[in-house]
Amino acid sequence: MPWAADNRVSTSPIEGGIEITEAEYQAALEGIMEGKIVSIEGGVFALVDPPAPPQPEPEPPPPDPLRPLTSRQLRLGLVLNGISLSSVEAAIDAIEDPTDREVARIEWEYATTFERSHPLVNQIGVALGLTPEQIDDMWAEAAAL
Repeated sequence: MPWAADNRVSTSPIEGGIEITEAEYQAALEGIMEGKIVSIEGGVFALVDPPAPPQPEPEPPPPDPLRPLTSRQLRLGLVLNGISLSSVEAAIDAIEDPTDREVARIEWEYATTFERSHPLVNQIGVALGLTPEQIDDMWAEAAAL
C-alpha cells in the first residue's frame, strides 16, 4: 500500500505519513509533475496548489518633487548659501538675447513663486556655477525657511 506525507509519496511507509490508495498515489505522482503539493491535513490526503510566491517589495515612491518657493524663500536660500542677489542680477544681465534677458528680469523681480522645473532656474544656476544637485539641495533647504 502506498503512503503519503506532507509533500511526499512513497510505496514504503513514511514516518508521520498516512496510507493512501493506489489511485491516490497515481494522482499524487501526476499532481507533483504538474506542480501540485501533497498535503495531509487532519489525516486526509489532498493535492493542493503551491503557495503563491512572495510578492516583491514595492518600489519606493519617487521622492516628492521640490515644491515651489516664495520669492522670499528663494532669495534667503541664495544668500544663506553665499550667493549674492547682485550675482543673480549679473547673470540675468549677461543673457545675450534682449527679449530673453527682459523676460528673465521680469521673472526675477516680479514672480511671487518660483518652480524648480522652470528653465530659468537651471540657466541662472549654471551661470552661477551650480550643478543641478546643488540647486536641488539649496531648493530643499530654502523650502524650510
